[in-house]
Amino acid sequence: MNHIKKLLLGIDGSENSYKAASFAADLAEKLGASVTLIYVASEKSTVGFIAKPTYTSGENVLAGGRLDPPKRYLEERNVPFDTVVEMGDPADVILRVADQGYDAIVVGARGLSGLREMVMGSVSQKIVQNSKIPVLVVPKP
Repeated sequence: MNHIKKLLLGIDGSENSYKAASFAADLAEKLGASVTLIYVASEKSTVGFIAKPTYTSGENVLAGGRLDPPKRYLEERNVPFDTVVEMGDPADVILRVADQGYDAIVVGARGLSGLREMVMGSVSQKIVQNSKIPVLVVPKP
């Protein structure tokens, strides 16, 4: 595992993603790795915006406070990190970003997608099935 220096951590604001964030922070600290927090707003999650999603920008507009707890976990352990906030299909965007030089992906087992997840399959399942790099799926609490 010494070759793991860049982790991509998927966050959706669920307790499961925060558990994955805590795990990733511990792992990154032990490995001397950096972490990129990624939040992907699906078009369905932006329906309540007054402006069209194409006119919104910035981490706070799309992610709200969802990245705050993971940032605290990483700061407490002095783990270097950055953030990526995009719109699109969460699994597709995470897989695309992961191809940009990451060594592993960390995600929670289940997130916030509810009925859609039951019908379409979970984001974590899609990532595991299609990733070119190792994926760590942190189980439900």
